[in-house]
Amino acid sequence: MALHTRPVKDPAAAQRALQQAAEAYCALPGLRVTPGQQVLECSVLSATKGDGLDAIRAAVHPDVTVFAGDD
Repeated sequence: MALHTRPVKDPAAAQRALQQAAEAYCALPGLRVTPGQQVLECSVLSATKGDGLDAIRAAVHPDVTVFAGDD
């Protein structure tokens, strides 16, 4: 999710909006807040294929795991 303030004509109002959004987003667990040029992006914390594989392995407890990737 992103909050863009480029169309806001009042720079002080735009800055206040970004600051208030950043404070609100940062209070939520599991989110990453990335400020930019007249924008604030909010996303889930990064996860890798390995993180997903670890979660599946923890849930099903396989004897063996085989992973083939394209990299």
